Amino acid sequence: MFPSYTIRLATLLLLITMLAGANNALAQSANHHTSFLADQEPAEPLILTKAAKAELITQRFRDALDLSPKQQRQFERYTYSHLCQKEAAASRLVGVSYAQLRLERRYAADLSRVLRSSQLATFYWLRNREPLALFEAPATAKR
Repeated sequence: MFPSYTIRLATLLLLITMLAGANNALAQSANHHTSFLADQEPAEPLILTKAAKAELITQRFRDALDLSPKQQRQFERYTYSHLCQKEAAASRLVGVSYAQLRLERRYAADLSRVLRSSQLATFYWLRNREPLALFEAPATAKR
């Protein structure tokens, strides 16, 4: 009846037509969702204070490091201090990399007073494995 290339060509054209119809339906669907979202007010960006960041970081490591209540308080205090110093160093333009390195060493020394060696090793292993955006993101000046 029909040569095989004719059947293949008809099949290809049918497939292209179906895909074009599906793309058109997706585009209309996307426009509908866009108009729905355009009616809503934009969400406020999440800005945490340094104290809230320190608390979140402490909560993040509390179970992993098996911190006692006293260690939690000291860990949070040192983390808050580290975040404050890091923000102050970032505001200065000269010697930022040296200041950052010095702050990291100071933070390590502070944590070594609070944590056991196994906890400290676990802290750095987790921090290097899953870096926290909270350490890097800017905070508000409120406490």
